[in-house]
Amino acid sequence: MTEGSTRVASFNMHADDIRAFMQQEWVMTSSDGTDGHPRKYASFPKKYRDYVLGEQLLSLEDFLYRSSGLTAETFGLAGRGRIEIGYVADVVAFDPETFAPVATFAAWNELSEGLVYSIVNGQLVVDKGKYTGILPGIVLRKRNGRS
Repeated sequence: MTEGSTRVASFNMHADDIRAFMQQEWVMTSSDGTDGHPRKYASFPKKYRDYVLGEQLLSLEDFLYRSSGLTAETFGLAGRGRIEIGYVADVVAFDPETFAPVATFAAWNELSEGLVYSIVNGQLVVDKGKYTGILPGIVLRKRNGRS
């Protein structure tokens, strides 16, 4: 084993606590994006499948806002988080019937199902469910209330 290759998954959150937090208006969807954990590829579809469709704790509108607009507002990312003239074109289109996580702890980097289109910084990254191979994302930093 090489140094730094060990991973730990801690299952210390209670489902009732997750449900209670999920419904708070200040809670947004996120992922820490680390290799080895299914949330890197499945946070958003899991939240949609479990808490919008399954338990109906969130409306579709709340899910979308907490996955985009709330995040942009919270981190002061001007010109992002909404579909509006003059805003950066970051858009996701998913099939509400098939949007679902696939990643597991055994296969943490499996792409989710049901993502139809993804546009990042105005460039098509997923086209009819297929990755186009481009990486137009950039690091965003808050600067005096503007990104």
